[in-house]
Amino acid sequence: MCKPLNAVAIVASLAVSVVLVDPAAAQRTPAKFEWQGRAVVLDYGKVSVGKHALEELRPGETWRMGSGAITTLLVEAPLITDDTVVPPGHYRTWVARYEERKFALQIDGAGRWMAAGGDHVTIPATFTLADPPSKALEVTLDPGGEQVDPETRALGLTVTFGSPRLTVPFSIVGSARKKSGGATIDWWKLPTEWLVQRIELAKHTPIAAIAFDRVPRGEPQRFNLLLSDHDVRLVPQETPPTADNGFGPLAETAAAFERVGTVTWSEASLAPTVAGQPDPATHLIVDEVTLDRKTALRLVARAGKRRAEVVVPFESGGAADVRKR
Repeated sequence: MCKPLNAVAIVASLAVSVVLVDPAAAQRTPAKFEWQGRAVVLDYGKVSVGKHALEELRPGETWRMGSGAITTLLVEAPLITDDTVVPPGHYRTWVARYEERKFALQIDGAGRWMAAGGDHVTIPATFTLADPPSKALEVTLDPGGEQVDPETRALGLTVTFGSPRLTVPFSIVGSARKKSGGATIDWWKLPTEWLVQRIELAKHTPIAAIAFDRVPRGEPQRFNLLLSDHDVRLVPQETPPTADNGFGPLAETAAAFERVGTVTWSEASLAPTVAGQPDPATHLIVDEVTLDRKTALRLVARAGKRRAEVVVPFESGGAADVRKR
């Protein structure tokens, strides 16, 4: 087995080997996990392990996991960690290196609305050594041990390139679906304790996704509904950039189609349990949701002892006209 320093150095080879591979010949090898009908897919180009020095990937730089086209992460239900969330969307994705053995998964654009400290969400990775080393880049998405919470599923994204192995932990959230007003509305069964903590910190959190059946050409079809302590926002789901073969700047479409709504908080009415005691919701529950394209999106939800009445107004005259007033 290689010494740790040499093993880390092998990671750096990806940055150079990507440049040497013909994009047209790159083999795409998606890693996929599906739960409750919602998928997480990381799509990357296969690349063989090369031989390069550690200095080729300096701390503070990033490398894509593969060759050819950019590596992307498709998220159909929220991914959560202890202190952050990746909303549903499609993202350009990298591995960031901060120190010799300190790495993270960087998801471009996922933090744009999430009070994540910038446009990107980063999830720390655990560094270990693979034995035996892989001969090529290998990426897997696998369940992370016993499922304790019935409405969230722990996952581990594992990236192996030679000896270095990075493991990125997160959980995918359960969901329910309803059709209304020419749209499909999915809402997310977020853990109450986790959600309330974000609300108390005044952070926006995705509680539902809306996919319109039809939209005018050039307008986004899928939106995230984001809840905070003081308002709600309906914003387009992120898509990977297309300029410079995907390596260009993130698209600035959200501001043009963002719509701001109101949230009214109250104490939730709790049904008695068999023992006669009120039973607060352990996960977000959406009791009512309707969408009228000419008036508003209305949603009533509960989390623990809190009840939220959400209204997002629509301009009249268009099914998917959600532009900011």
